[in-house]
Amino acid sequence: MKGEVIVVEGNHDKAKILEIYPNAKIIITGGSAINLETIEEIKRLSKTYTINLFLDPDHAGNRIRRIISTYIKNVKHSYIKAEECMDKSLKKCGVEHASKETIIHALKLSKEPIDYTDITMEFLMDHGYINALNSKEKRTDLLNHFNIGYVNAKGLLPKLRLFGITKEEVYLYEQA
Repeated sequence: MKGEVIVVEGNHDKAKILEIYPNAKIIITGGSAINLETIEEIKRLSKTYTINLFLDPDHAGNRIRRIISTYIKNVKHSYIKAEECMDKSLKKCGVEHASKETIIHALKLSKEPIDYTDITMEFLMDHGYINALNSKEKRTDLLNHFNIGYVNAKGLLPKLRLFGITKEEVYLYEQA
């Protein structure tokens, strides 16, 4: 079985994870200005290790996630909710501010891309996840249930496809 390399944004994120998993293999992107050299290093490591993207739940983290996923297809994704990783001033969110339990939980629930769904835009509209008065709240609850990170209405179907979420799974969620 392959070992795992966790990709984080900065040194503080790395230090936080090493407090919990002292032997973890971690690579730092250096923030949203990820360079080609770092991408090439992650690509090289992906031949030997499973790559797990564990990035901040903000615009910069999502940007880095998209960039790396463009270059390396078989990466795992770990997510934490913004409200679970806020700093004391409640102005910044990031892995470094998350509790030990939140980090352990997020890494246990990491997901691999599947790239399939039977869900359609019509289904999402019919169920109120898009173009409804409370669609943002419904969408947020759905995404939190599956622990796959927040996206806006435009990104919902691609996100569900990426992780293979099906109509049946959504029905089961709605009935719970």
